[in-house]
Parts: sequence; C-alpha cells; structure tokens
Amino acid sequence: MNRTVLKLALLVSLAINLGVLGAVAWRQLVPVGQFADQGSAQGSLPEHLGLDDRQLGRWREAERAFLAGLAESSSAIAGHRERMIREIFSQAPDLVAIESERASIARLQESQQRLVIEQLLAERSVLDPGQRAKLAEVLLSQPAASATFERLHRE
Repeated sequence: MNRTVLKLALLVSLAINLGVLGAVAWRQLVPVGQFADQGSAQGSLPEHLGLDDRQLGRWREAERAFLAGLAESSSAIAGHRERMIREIFSQAPDLVAIESERASIARLQESQQRLVIEQLLAERSVLDPGQRAKLAEVLLSQPAASATFERLHRE
C-alpha cells in the first residue's frame, strides 16, 4: 500500500471515529444558552431536555465517571495521533510505526465508542420518551468530524 493511500485511510478512519466522539463531547461541553428556546431561559442540555431534580441527580451521577473515562482515553488518543502524524511527515516515515499508532488509536476509539454507547443508554434510562426524542435530535443535528477534514482540503 503506498503512502498516499495509507494517509487517506488513516484520515478517513480518524474522521469517522472522531465524529461519534465529537458529538458526545460537544454535547457535554455545549455553551450555556446553546439550547435556549425562544422566550425561554433554558441554556444547558439538561435544562433543554427539561430534567427534573431526580433526573438531574441521576444524569450527573452517570456523567461523572463517563467524563473522566472520556478525558483519559482522549488524552491517550491525542498522544498516539501526534506520534502518528509526526511519523507520517518525518524524513523517512516508518510504515510499521504508523500502523502501530493507527491500531492503538483504533483500539482506544473503539473503547470510547463503547463508553459513549453505555453513557447514552444510561442517559436514556433517565429520560422520558419526549426527552429521549429531544436528545436524539440534538445528537443527530451534530456535524460529522469528516466535515472538518473536508473543509481543510477545500480552503
């Protein structure tokens, strides 16, 4: 496999996996006011979903471990990503080293995806049907990470 194809495959793989993670991370880090309905003072995602006090307590409890795990694996992915990119653009790229970093990223991203799914299922169990529909709409409205890579190559 030549280097151009390998680079493209790596970028596509990263884009797909980062799309899922980006949607979840965005949902967790959304600025206050992002979900403000017309005439409403709602600002955070829990407020947008209309969580009551009991739901909010369960939501926050589930969120703590999730965010810690997400931050830990994101940090590990960032390290592998940096090493991979530096190797790709080094004087004499080592395809074995690049593949090793890619495989490490893929394993970590798969683990993150499982973590995200577990979190979404935990959140789902807290929500009523209307709130579930609202959360699904928010998640589906998020752009895929591949849009970022496409924009880099169009500008």
